[in-house]
Amino acid sequence: MVEDVGLRVVLSVLFAVTAVWFVLHGVRGGSWADRVCDGCHAAMSLAMVGMAWPAGMGRLVLPQVLVFAAASVWFLLMAVLPPGRPPRHLEHTDGGPWLHWLHVAMMLAMVWMLLAMPHLHGGGAAPASWVLPGAVLLALLLAGTALSVRATVPLLRRTPGRRPPAWHLAHVAMGAGMAAMVAPVLLT
Repeated sequence: MVEDVGLRVVLSVLFAVTAVWFVLHGVRGGSWADRVCDGCHAAMSLAMVGMAWPAGMGRLVLPQVLVFAAASVWFLLMAVLPPGRPPRHLEHTDGGPWLHWLHVAMMLAMVWMLLAMPHLHGGGAAPASWVLPGAVLLALLLAGTALSVRATVPLLRRTPGRRPPAWHLAHVAMGAGMAAMVAPVLLT
């Protein structure tokens, strides 16, 4: 995936920090649905730490595919079910409906990366059947991350009574980190 060791370290730290943040966010409270969401984010962050390094690729692929496929179905349900069913943190509803679709794209990108890795590494060009879905997922990740940035910027202005932007910043970091790891796979 990422060849530069410095970038691997930066991405590993980024994903380790987001994993810890989502674990703490989940422990802090919320509904059972919030805890499932936070658990999906933490699992994804930890998997991305492993994917950043050659030794981590190709390990426990099938269990990860199953977990992230289930997570994409979970976030799909969150996107299509009415707000408040199941009960969620305010953060899950104040970002707009696009936020749930970003989560679907992120989890599907995880499945794609896990399945595509063996086909995209090695000699020669990657088969188009693997590249096209990856390119679509990368475009969705970039669009979703841009929307996350757009939702986060107003929150950076300190106003009384407004929540801190940590939740949105964690999504920006995860989206940018995923895009940074998916893009090199498509470009090699």
